[in-house]
Amino acid sequence: MKSAEKIAVIGLGKMGTGLAHNIQKSGFDLVVFNRTAPKAQVFVDSGATLARTPREAASQASIVLTSLMDDNSVRQAVISPNGILAGLTPGSIHLCATTISPDLAKELTELHQKHGSHFVSSTVIGRPDAAQAGKLFTLMAGDKDSVERCKPVCESYSSKTLVLGKEPYLANCAKLSVNYFAVANLELMGQLYAYGEAVGINREFYAQLFDTSFANPTLKMYARKIGDKAFQDNIGFELTGGLKDVKLMQAASNATSCSLSYTPIIIEKMEKAISMGWAACDWSVFTECSVQNRC
Repeated sequence: MKSAEKIAVIGLGKMGTGLAHNIQKSGFDLVVFNRTAPKAQVFVDSGATLARTPREAASQASIVLTSLMDDNSVRQAVISPNGILAGLTPGSIHLCATTISPDLAKELTELHQKHGSHFVSSTVIGRPDAAQAGKLFTLMAGDKDSVERCKPVCESYSSKTLVLGKEPYLANCAKLSVNYFAVANLELMGQLYAYGEAVGINREFYAQLFDTSFANPTLKMYARKIGDKAFQDNIGFELTGGLKDVKLMQAASNATSCSLSYTPIIIEKMEKAISMGWAACDWSVFTECSVQNRC
């Protein structure tokens, strides 16, 4: 049976395109908005409605999903005169798939409460190819009724969804911890490759070590990418985006446990990698700074 929910997707980048593809394939009525309209044409050709602004998109939908770059782009999409809040009807939901700070999640929760709408964080784990294949892992948090309404949307592009609680910011805290786990392992792999080069252990030894040690296929992929120095192949997440996320991790840690001690090291190396002209490479490229400056 066709869902009564009408979904708007704002942001059709590498991740947003995959989300919108699966939402539309699952039979939801779809409205799309992207700053560069040609990216939306494939969805319009399949029956979606093209909106000219986030306000127009929100006015036609009961659930508005944002898949954007960072805190600033999400905040502006919500509060600008032609933004989501200006068009969203009371009782509707803003479903945010962007990796944002817990502080912004709290701010958006309050803004939507004052507006009479709802905010649900639905951070996603996975790369663009997983989004396209509908195999993301989604972390959700928000009030129970809103989460239940959003679940079918999230399940259209996810192999698994996990609800973490009623406070939306919990999903953002969880996503940052997952990304910290990933990026700390990237750093560890870079350190071991640097040690191996210094003492004369060939890279294949570490390739085998990582292949048997990490069951997660994404970590295996990064282990191969770092081992082969394949930082310009199959780029799913660029270094500039990675730097933004690690700075969010650092801020969240500083505000709470002060325990994510790898973040200053990783930020320094990411900024150095950007200064070396690697900004558009896969985010794992910062590990080369360990190899090139091992003493």
